[in-house]
Amino acid sequence: MTIKAVEAVFFARYSISNWRSLYERVDNNAYTKDALQLGTNRGDVLANLFGLSRGQGQSKAIQYVWPNGQCDGTIRWSSDRWQLAWLAASKPVPWTVAPAITAATSIVGNPSLGNPTDADAEYAQIVGTNVGPWLLAVKLFGEDDRLHVRTFFETPQQGLEAKATSRLPHVIAAAIAALPIADDSATLALPPVTTFRPRQPPRTPKLVTRIQEALEREPNVLIVGPPGTGKTVALEDLQAIYDDPTPKGTVFFDTSKWDDNWSVKGAKTRSEVLVFHPSYSYENFVAGLYPISANQGISLEAKPGPLLCLGHWVSNAERQALLVIDEFNRGPAAAIFGDCLSLLDKDKRSTPTNPGARITRPYFGQSMPVPDPYVENPGTPESIANEVRLPAGVHIVAAMNSTDRSVAPLDAAMRRRFTVIRVGPDYDALAAHLELDASQPLPALPADPDPANWSDQQVSSLAVQLLKSLNDRIEYCLGEDFLLGHALVWGLAAATAVEKLRRLANAVDAKIVPTLRMTFLDQDEVLAAVLGVPDSLQVNHGVPAPVGAVAYWRAAPSALSQIAPKRLMLQTLHAMPDAAKIAALVALSRV
Repeated sequence: MTIKAVEAVFFARYSISNWRSLYERVDNNAYTKDALQLGTNRGDVLANLFGLSRGQGQSKAIQYVWPNGQCDGTIRWSSDRWQLAWLAASKPVPWTVAPAITAATSIVGNPSLGNPTDADAEYAQIVGTNVGPWLLAVKLFGEDDRLHVRTFFETPQQGLEAKATSRLPHVIAAAIAALPIADDSATLALPPVTTFRPRQPPRTPKLVTRIQEALEREPNVLIVGPPGTGKTVALEDLQAIYDDPTPKGTVFFDTSKWDDNWSVKGAKTRSEVLVFHPSYSYENFVAGLYPISANQGISLEAKPGPLLCLGHWVSNAERQALLVIDEFNRGPAAAIFGDCLSLLDKDKRSTPTNPGARITRPYFGQSMPVPDPYVENPGTPESIANEVRLPAGVHIVAAMNSTDRSVAPLDAAMRRRFTVIRVGPDYDALAAHLELDASQPLPALPADPDPANWSDQQVSSLAVQLLKSLNDRIEYCLGEDFLLGHALVWGLAAATAVEKLRRLANAVDAKIVPTLRMTFLDQDEVLAAVLGVPDSLQVNHGVPAPVGAVAYWRAAPSALSQIAPKRLMLQTLHAMPDAAKIAALVALSRV
């Protein structure tokens, strides 16, 4: 599923006529309709979007869609009005009444009353609760045969706050509030969007949300965590949001979610991505002198770096920019920012009402042309001002690996200017990716060493338990900075459980064990503790290695026993027989 731009929203009151159309059939003429009546003029808006116009025979087959469900229907002209119709045996479930709240149904009532008097009384009871249901159907750009159906409430009961009409985008909530009492329904057509593309939902939604919430409070965010915990993926997700070409005010709808699935494009945005490294400098990032061809040979021209370019572009208050910096501590960050460090604080940023702090730019008085992609008025030459300010709309999001100890450390002045978000392995995300229910306990592992008797879910459970078990021991031995990221066992998708087990073994051999060996270099005792290798698992020189163990202790030959310590020997799992492979993996998950 994707996030798409909204073309129109149909909304209808939960009137008695709509109740009767959506209720189960009752032996009465009032309960025999399988359609919502749109009215003549107000229905034209929605019908026209489906390529229909008034007239006998004007009809189009559509689908009513909701997460994990759909039903067939029709938009048609009938009896001098437009109708949204469906089959009697298959109604749009989110619009129907149900005995209890579920993911799909939120209007609570008895759906199976046998006579019209009782059914009408049930409707009156629902209306009497003052929850005020509204039926919504969302048409998205690029979709010409479907409507996404949901139900919202003026005053939702406890637990349904996310379905409040006040949580809808303002333009939609205002249209609902303005609907005349005499009208049952209307369609709000949003401005046409000529430049839009479907957007995939973030792959790391929780982390992206944390970053966005932090940016609402402070303009600089630093993400810190071990490799493989989703930092770079989150930066890519965030960049995709800022690079969306749709105009300001465009309403988006996430088709895969029940709640919190609306968003509105704010200011015009763009992004830049940088990777710091030891050779990256102030001249690359802020401003520098570069040789250019001249009539008499070569001259030097002052050129702005990405920080000054984005600052110039965002000087228009209707714009925002995202500056992504990966591998933040692999370059000398304080030296790269230089005097611009003093402009980073929130209270030093410039806004329409506050000029903020300023510095004199490098090469004062020398022309510093703005590159074409960053000019405010295309076609007009522009130059970076001599007095440099950093607008509040320049958002800086950086990421660094917490395991890096051999690269440039961040000084206190730099670190305090960033809101730090620590990230670790996300076991819930891993479980969901491996098609486990993260809200339930992990499936128990079978005692049978035959992989043919393992289910796909049990292998997934083994992967999650193995990673968590190793990380529990790593945290005790070395701390949270060195935990293993969930990405190390992310790519286990396979057609069979047997193949999935083999891929897990390969991940241990190719990713987990090499990472641990590098982390615990020349620390055999600590590595053995992390892998759960007891001192008793020791093999004398010349004796075959034990079966079903990821590692074991090997004693030196007797001639060297006085000077050579015992060594931790690691075995490759993928070369083991399947039964031994399972034994080794299970042992890692249970220590």
